[in-house]
Amino acid sequence: MWQQLTDVMKNLNMVYEELIVLGKKKRSVLVAVNFSELEQVLEKENRLAGLVEKYEQERQKILHALSLAHKEIQKNSKMEDLYPLCPLSFAEMLKKEHGELSQKIRQIREIRDANKFLVTSALSAVEYHLNRLGNTTVQPS
Repeated sequence: MWQQLTDVMKNLNMVYEELIVLGKKKRSVLVAVNFSELEQVLEKENRLAGLVEKYEQERQKILHALSLAHKEIQKNSKMEDLYPLCPLSFAEMLKKEHGELSQKIRQIREIRDANKFLVTSALSAVEYHLNRLGNTTVQPS
């Protein structure tokens, strides 16, 4: 089970790495206001989000199985709580994968926030120009 958990963590890391690359691409697409390319990026994001969900479900199943074998593992246990319970070789791999995953998730959040700001700014600009053209006020829907 420890090998399976390590493999799932590696898979999650690979998908999150792809999401980082895609998030940076999304930023440049948003800046360029390239809607056709944005649609492609969003489709890829959705596919990757599906993979994250799949791997996360696998991870949860493995953790449940581990909790049956190790009573010390509870629902609210953190990944760090598992290290002392697994063989040393897996503990090192899990620490590495977990550390990388945590770092990638922080990076994705930063990219998401920056992209959200760009979208909000772009919508404000569109609203401004629509108001100027129609000499009226357009409110976000």
